[in-house]
Amino acid sequence: MLRRTFLAQFALAMRQDRLDHASQLLKDAASQGRVGAASAAVQHGSAVTRWAVGKAKPDTVFLLASITKPMTATAVMMLADAGQVRLEDPVKRYIPEFRAGARERVTVRHLLTHTSGLPDMLPENEALRKRHAPLADFVAGTCRTPLLFEPGTQVKYQSMGILLAAEIVERVSKQPLRAFLRERLFTPLGMQTASLGLGGRRVADLAQCEVTGDEGWNWNSAYWRDLGSPWGGAHASTDDILRLLGYFLDPAGSKQILKLDTTDDRESDGPERGMGLRLGGGRSAIRAQVLAAGVRPFRIDGHAGVGGPGDRRAVRVVDHASGGGIEQDGDPAGVGSGGRGGGAGGMKRWLWAAVLLPAGMAFAQNKTPHTIEQLMSSPFPSELTAAPAGGHIAWVRNAAGVRNIWVASPEDYTARALTSYTADDGQDITGLTWAAGAGAIVYVRGGAANRGGDFPNPTSDPAGAEQEIWSVQLAGGAPKKLGEGGGAAISPKDGRVAFLQKGQIWIAPLDGSAKAEQLAKTRGKAQKLRWSPDGARLAFVSDRGDHSFIGVYDPAAKTVRYLDPGLAKDGEPAWSPDGQQIAFLRIPASTDSTLFGPRRTGDPWSIRIADPSSGKGRLLFQADPARGSVFHGLEGEDQILWASTGHLVFPWERDGWTHLYSIAAGGEDTPSAKLLTFGDYEVEQAVLTGVDGRRGAEPPTPMTWTGGISIVWPRRVVR
Repeated sequence: MLRRTFLAQFALAMRQDRLDHASQLLKDAASQGRVGAASAAVQHGSAVTRWAVGKAKPDTVFLLASITKPMTATAVMMLADAGQVRLEDPVKRYIPEFRAGARERVTVRHLLTHTSGLPDMLPENEALRKRHAPLADFVAGTCRTPLLFEPGTQVKYQSMGILLAAEIVERVSKQPLRAFLRERLFTPLGMQTASLGLGGRRVADLAQCEVTGDEGWNWNSAYWRDLGSPWGGAHASTDDILRLLGYFLDPAGSKQILKLDTTDDRESDGPERGMGLRLGGGRSAIRAQVLAAGVRPFRIDGHAGVGGPGDRRAVRVVDHASGGGIEQDGDPAGVGSGGRGGGAGGMKRWLWAAVLLPAGMAFAQNKTPHTIEQLMSSPFPSELTAAPAGGHIAWVRNAAGVRNIWVASPEDYTARALTSYTADDGQDITGLTWAAGAGAIVYVRGGAANRGGDFPNPTSDPAGAEQEIWSVQLAGGAPKKLGEGGGAAISPKDGRVAFLQKGQIWIAPLDGSAKAEQLAKTRGKAQKLRWSPDGARLAFVSDRGDHSFIGVYDPAAKTVRYLDPGLAKDGEPAWSPDGQQIAFLRIPASTDSTLFGPRRTGDPWSIRIADPSSGKGRLLFQADPARGSVFHGLEGEDQILWASTGHLVFPWERDGWTHLYSIAAGGEDTPSAKLLTFGDYEVEQAVLTGVDGRRGAEPPTPMTWTGGISIVWPRRVVR
């Protein structure tokens, strides 16, 4: 049985007030294997009847598919109510890149009434989904795609028009659509299960669509479920859809979301569709089948959602109690007031229902074996880093080999792509570094060269590959190439970006407005760039092969000073918070080389502190000559952390495990290192947060903050 035929029978049963018959239709469909799971809720007056069959429960959350469209349209109408958007404005007023030719004549109203001329889906829709493209790529494609007809001359269902309507909401409100809907529609109406995207849930906890195979981008994929597509990405239970329908039936009796005349406007935009809803006068397949059954007069308004293949329906049936034919007067006042009022057909009764039917075996297990390609294409994040201000976070997301930078911001921390690379070219994205004001991110694209000077080129691109420094604005826009190289460090003084190119130090403006230039020519190979807290000086490691120095470059004086030089391998420079001292590691020079196997003992390593102005240094700490005398560092960028308390935090294998230790930088004649973490485990990552150099409040013993194999031990640097 076709889903539309089944839903037509269901609507017919409701019309004839045979709710028991409607319930039996659902049960029979489930018992015969035609429906794996379905949930329905019907409200007539104040009475609500609920059914759930198959593997569904009354509170099961379904992917709503195109029922999302009326929600997006409602968001647009909210802004129209507030005077922030005008329906007759050209779309290009809000999306300037949507211009040229007939696009100039597309209005916001055309987007909501499916009369814009845009296609339902882009020609490259499948390719975009296969590479897990962000919505920004769909928007860019929609702004380029040709129109199918002159705007306003035809009605043709178009998901991409709803996409542009959502883009208008986000640009005008300066909020992600999922946050806008949650705060201004779902929460006020008490739609507790409703969300655009997963809403923090797991795909496995939701009703599943029946799909063939598992391409990693179908209706059940985590990518599609959490993309938040404004034309089909919402989730909710039947009760919450019922609340939404109830609001439009009786806006005067509900918490005001839209002005009353705005709820009417959805009915007056054309004979078939208005504000994202299919109206009673349209050519609905369900309507046609119910009419064919000889049941008149009546009207069905609502919206369907199809996906996977599946079907969901949110419908209202309006019954004219005293003849008069199909409702054609366009006056929903009687319905909107819950049956209070007149109209061409006299008194009206209303009945509304939400039917969520994902089709087939809705919770069926995937019968297709996972392939190596699918397993290797599983998306994963890396390079997680927090901004110095604003509470933003950024990370690199690798989906099917395509790497991009994603960010999330308060209050809802909705993830969004900041870059839009499309190729699985094997080029890493690393070294994410926030600008001081958190307005931009600098990153490195591509791997470092090997000893022969060749850069990683896994695809054997004839054009070759390079390692490059890029910057991208948090607000969006195309990334700017700053130069070739890696190891970027952003000056907190003027935002200029110092980076390494072929062992030399280069510098470029953050916005890419000028070409990079060499900052200083030094002997050896420069490494580990570290700006002073005031951005006035730049520390670096000068690698000379069997030994290395800590250098400090002063851009104002154009001088380089080497600190406390010797014959050892000096590295890991760390500025004091006041910028008056630099701590660094000193590892004795050695010709010993152990390629395979541990090296536990050797000449002890030490920490020294030097004055960057005079270059004079002193010994602060030296490891014991036995176990732990060979330095083994953390996985992170910094091995020495200088807290505002005047203490240095560093790793040490004193007891055979890599643990964190703290030592006072000065004020004591013979400072001793104090153990901060202890136990049979290795510390891999450490970071100082807060003005007092601690991670959270001090517990009496180390405390687990997260579960699983990754843990965080919050400890004061002073014990």
